[in-house]
Amino acid sequence: MVKKKDFIMVPMFIDDDPRLKPWLEDSRANDREIIWAVERMIGRLAKLKDKPCSIGKLLEGLHRRQLPFPLLKEIVVASGFFNYEDGQVFYDWDRFTRKFVEKAPIRPQ
Repeated sequence: MVKKKDFIMVPMFIDDDPRLKPWLEDSRANDREIIWAVERMIGRLAKLKDKPCSIGKLLEGLHRRQLPFPLLKEIVVASGFFNYEDGQVFYDWDRFTRKFVEKAPIRPQ
């Protein structure tokens, strides 16, 4: 029998979320790899629920040559998809599922 803990809950239409769009269109990584990494980050945060997670711990093992650490860190910090404060990331299902936002984030130059 499959146990509940073997699944990651991911918002529907995550690949159409306007907050992630600038990074999904980035040439540094494949959009499927970015979605894969974001899904794993959501899963890691879900395990912690009420505890903060450092950005380094959250991204540990997710970056590789095709998916650079600076790109993933930029998504966490600047997209508005994650609840990020002072180097800590918090699980926030309401923020993850907020599919439509007023405007897409402005990427830092």
